[in-house]
Amino acid sequence: MLIKTLPVGQLETNCYIVTNEKSLECVVIDPGDESNTILDYLESNHLKCKAIMLTHGHYDHTGAVAELQARWPEIPVYLNRRDVYEGDVYLQQLFPPVAGAKNYDEGETLSVGGLTVE
Repeated sequence: MLIKTLPVGQLETNCYIVTNEKSLECVVIDPGDESNTILDYLESNHLKCKAIMLTHGHYDHTGAVAELQARWPEIPVYLNRRDVYEGDVYLQQLFPPVAGAKNYDEGETLSVGGLTVE
């Protein structure tokens, strides 16, 4: 397993690319901004993105999700169930909605692209 850290956006939030080195399948964790930086890394390393995983739903962790979803509409996006806020305008600024996200709970294990993430 290879883990690449890409600091993205004004807040330099860490985006992680976790890769199965044998299959070149990867998971993008917390794509907060700069989708072009993330896409350039994936393409230059011939990686196949299998999922987007979000540690939580703050805007600086989710900012590039829509652009990545546009590129790969078939891949799932995982978001902690507790970070889904609807109806509260203030909280939606901090936790903007993530279209089509699949919710997970604390302690749940997700298997994607030959990788297991808890």
